[in-house]
Amino acid sequence: MPAILLCLLASMPPAAGHTALVSSEPANGAELASPPSEIVLRFETRVRPPFSKVEVTGPSGTSVRSEAPPAASDEERVLRAPLRADLPPGRYEVRWSVVSADGHRKEGTLSFLVKAPAV
Repeated sequence: MPAILLCLLASMPPAAGHTALVSSEPANGAELASPPSEIVLRFETRVRPPFSKVEVTGPSGTSVRSEAPPAASDEERVLRAPLRADLPPGRYEVRWSVVSADGHRKEGTLSFLVKAPAV
């Protein structure tokens, strides 16, 4: 009986792991001379776009995301969240929440600064 159990375990596919954020554009803590047009989040594994959220708040604490939902690309490992075109200088916070291919939710935050133009 143990031999059968070992054979069954050996033939099982590996379990999908929880995902992790690999990189972002802009990077966490970045200081930018001009505002980005979108937030790009890259993950280790596939995420489920219908269950993913990207919220971006500006210096006044209000949302600066466009109305378009986050879109996935690159085999659903990359989320792109468009931003409004009229972002003022200041600090921005990005809160993201995704469901990975294995069904587990992962959340995180990052921030970036848009510098005021030099006078």
